[in-house]
Amino acid sequence: MLRASRRCGTLGSVRRVCGTESQRKTEGNLTIVSPDQQTSPLEEVYPPEVDQVLSNLHMFGSLDKLTIEFPFDYESDLLFEYLQSDIFYPENAPLEESENTWRGFMAATFRAIVSNYSHASSNRRLPLNIEFRDLNIFMVSVYATEPFQSFLSQLKSFDLSLRRWDNGVGWTMITQRIFREFTHYLGPFFFDHLATVEEFSFDPRETGTLGNGGQPYCEDIGLRNTTLPRLRKLTLNNIIICLELRDFLVRHKATLESITLQDCFACDEQAWVYGEQIDWRELFTTLAQESFPRLTEFEAVWSDSTLQLLGVDDTWADHRVVQRVREKLDREPDAKVFAYCEVDDKYGVRYCDGIVNQAAFLNGADNLGYLDLMAIVHRNSEQGSLVVTD
Repeated sequence: MLRASRRCGTLGSVRRVCGTESQRKTEGNLTIVSPDQQTSPLEEVYPPEVDQVLSNLHMFGSLDKLTIEFPFDYESDLLFEYLQSDIFYPENAPLEESENTWRGFMAATFRAIVSNYSHASSNRRLPLNIEFRDLNIFMVSVYATEPFQSFLSQLKSFDLSLRRWDNGVGWTMITQRIFREFTHYLGPFFFDHLATVEEFSFDPRETGTLGNGGQPYCEDIGLRNTTLPRLRKLTLNNIIICLELRDFLVRHKATLESITLQDCFACDEQAWVYGEQIDWRELFTTLAQESFPRLTEFEAVWSDSTLQLLGVDDTWADHRVVQRVREKLDREPDAKVFAYCEVDDKYGVRYCDGIVNQAAFLNGADNLGYLDLMAIVHRNSEQGSLVVTD
């Protein structure tokens, strides 16, 4: 356990995960408490001893995964002032870091971690599995530097989630212009530099659902110009399926072995015609046509149950349609439902659309496309797909 000071809280820890010898991994967690010392001298919350530890990660010979998180009280005045600034200015980060201790703490921490990878060598083992947990929408000056890009280019797995937030009376993070400005930099600052990543996971959370499916507040995922040459395993949460996602998947058909879509939705909006809307059938049909020679796992799952997605217990649902849905469930118990949603054009809240789900389920086209894709997956599994080792 590494502690910088009691006021700053736990800055780092190393722990052994239980399991068999082959399953064990060592993880390092870097966290800080809420930034209640925003005007304190940086050295009070980030003393030299901490910098020395973070700058010498090779000393932890068994460190396998690094999880980086900067908790922040989103009820504080700092956030509201930041949201009201509207536009995301990366060039302002150095000044803001010098004026706010919490911002300076983030920058110093990243500089120390990244420094380990600037002179990486075979005899200095460093963690190549990195998780950025609940990433805040604040700019950190390190993101725009060559050392940070070099650090990203050496990783084997990369897991990024964004911070959940709503203002307490309905408005979600996606409605904030500065959040949408920030997401435009996900590719240039992060995704576009993951040259050796084999496992990629991204979750913008339900309050910041990304993907341009034509819905209100439609923003790119950040993968439009990204190519990950070694990508084998992809996990995406809270994404609206769209042409950007379809094209990203097709671009990686030669290497992808596993795809998981968790709480991802097709958009059922009709009025927002300028989007890149596709339905589940089109996504599945395209993937099946592209073959994906190594794909042996594909999963689309939702937190809600099948009955919840289909809204069979909704008192406002058409009872005649619900009866047809129940009859099909009894007749075809293996038939899958694929979720559609609508996004509130004021609050940005995403709603699962039971009526559209019912119609799509009864139509069956989405499920037929899915079965075509799964035929490819099963064929690859039976033949034994090759593993990317280069």
